[in-house]
Amino acid sequence: MKLNTKSIIPQILFLLCMVLLVYWLPVLSLWALLPVMVVYFLIRLPVSKSIVIDSRVIYRMVDTTQGDFLRNGIEMLLGNKKVFLADPIDDLNWVYVDKTIFEKLWPESPLEMSRKNYTIKARFRTYKLLFGGYGKASVIGIEKLEENPIIRK
Repeated sequence: MKLNTKSIIPQILFLLCMVLLVYWLPVLSLWALLPVMVVYFLIRLPVSKSIVIDSRVIYRMVDTTQGDFLRNGIEMLLGNKKVFLADPIDDLNWVYVDKTIFEKLWPESPLEMSRKNYTIKARFRTYKLLFGGYGKASVIGIEKLEENPIIRK
């Protein structure tokens, strides 16, 4: 079988396109992920040293996201939950904590806690973020107090 240039050129072009596609696909996918990575790092970029807060927990039965819909959605995807603080500092009314820590701060129904007459007080460590708000908090300590929990709807 005799090969001529008319049959070889499309095959070479096809192979060249496939090679470029294989090598450039990861680069193109990085460009698609770039906005997601930028948003993630913007909500995680600290600008201060750690801040320690001692506060009792407010038990909100319904969370209407308090005007931070985007941040709340991202934190929920990352497996974090919002904890409302009864003793806020400055503009810090809530912090985000890991879901496993949240279960320790909310051990049972607040109505059951009220019947048993106890609430939870915790010490949190967090930091200010570059574009406002506070970063994900870590819990330093948890203690039970003998008083009625603060329950909000």
